[in-house]
Amino acid sequence: MELQTRYVTSADGTRIAMSTLGRGRPLVLVHEIWLTSMESYWNAPKVRKNLERLAMRRTIVRFDHRGVGLSERDVADLSLDARVSDLTAVVDHLAVEEVDMCANVSGGPVAVAYAARNPARVRRLILLDALALARDYQRRRDERALWPLVESDWELFRANSVACRCRLD
Repeated sequence: MELQTRYVTSADGTRIAMSTLGRGRPLVLVHEIWLTSMESYWNAPKVRKNLERLAMRRTIVRFDHRGVGLSERDVADLSLDARVSDLTAVVDHLAVEEVDMCANVSGGPVAVAYAARNPARVRRLILLDALALARDYQRRRDERALWPLVESDWELFRANSVACRCRLD
């Protein structure tokens, strides 16, 4: 299976990178905002295996939040409303009446706000360890240690942030 990556434009003109995998009813994954990117998730073996399994029956939709990964990085507006607008652009691009949505951690507020504003567009909303407020997120010590790399070495940060999340227990 090949990951299809494309760009959509949010209401304020911000370019948002999104990827799709598989065929069938869309399942939009709204991942945590700061520590992940589509590319790094796809390159993690455990994650890739799970995505491919899901994509056997569904169109898996993943996007990089504004300011992160392949999406436009130099943006001033990081508000909830801007992020909901980004998710709207992603869902609109799918050209379907309704989607299922799964959100975790800091992606939770974005997905919940989108579903509340667009109840006819969200068939199911799954929240996994989702936060009510993104500021409530307490990063693990190993993730906090990587945070200085965001400014100094984005590629190294991206590679190591996934390694922290996907290590074997």
